[in-house]
Amino acid sequence: MNSCEDSEVGSVSQLVQQWEAQESPAVERIYLDYFPKLQVLARRVLGGLPGASIDAEDAAQSAIKSFCRYMRKLDQPNQKHRDDVWRILCKIAASALMEIPRPTWKP
Repeated sequence: MNSCEDSEVGSVSQLVQQWEAQESPAVERIYLDYFPKLQVLARRVLGGLPGASIDAEDAAQSAIKSFCRYMRKLDQPNQKHRDDVWRILCKIAASALMEIPRPTWKP
C-alpha cells in the first residue's frame, strides 16, 4: 500500500477534494504522509548547518500550517490532488528555509 495513495482514511486526493467537510482527517493524513518527507527535504537543503534538524522540523511544521491556511482560503479546493499538495508544501517549505539565518564563513 502506498501511503500517498490509499489508506483507511481514504486517498489524499479525495481528502483534499473534500477539504471543507473533512478538514481534520485531511490535515492528519497530510501530516502523517508529508511531514517526514518535508523534514528530509529541509535537512538536505540545510546541509550540516548547526541546528539543521530543529530548523528542518520547524520548516516542515510551518509548511503544513501554511498549507492548511491556503486550503481554507481556496474557492475550489476540490480542484487539488496529492501532486498539488506535495508541490505546494515544497514551495512553502523552501520559502521558510530561505528565511533561516545562515552563519557567515570567514577565512
